[in-house]
Amino acid sequence: MWLLNLAVAYRETILGEFTDEMSQWLQQVASGMKQPVPPISLSASATETACCRYGPCGPAVVLFMQLWQKVAWGINEGQAHPEDSLVIRVQTYEEVLNPSASRRWRQALLDAGYRSEEPYLQRVWEDAGKVGESVGGHHARFLAAAMCGELAQAHERDLGFFLAMMPWVRAGHWPGGWEDATNRLKVF
Repeated sequence: MWLLNLAVAYRETILGEFTDEMSQWLQQVASGMKQPVPPISLSASATETACCRYGPCGPAVVLFMQLWQKVAWGINEGQAHPEDSLVIRVQTYEEVLNPSASRRWRQALLDAGYRSEEPYLQRVWEDAGKVGESVGGHHARFLAAAMCGELAQAHERDLGFFLAMMPWVRAGHWPGGWEDATNRLKVF
């Protein structure tokens, strides 16, 4: 399942859709022929550095952070979206300012490596957090870091709670919480 989460993150953030190159890469990773690094060109040196800094999925983390720098954070906050029926739409910042009030959100943060003692996850959270904050402030900081934390662990864990929010981020909305009672994302 980690492979599917990695593919979804890659598709949603880099390509917007699957390509023949992506399909071929997925088959090679699934058969054990390739490492879980997406087929985007990074130099051999950059790939090695990314793996040393962020673990086996480091190149994917680096590419993901580069893409976060291009996010048009919050440009459609409060605006309608075709998939509004799948989420809880909130109308004020106060409704999304405490996402960690949700047990599910708090657990997903920990699963994504928040406050981890693993050095590579600490580096992911620090560096991705800086990228997110430069794009959209404190709340973007946590989303970028959590998504990258999940991606960094894709080789060993089936995570995707935050990565699944990327289509909302790319559409200019702010995924800002989770309602445990209905098991639904809150989006501003």
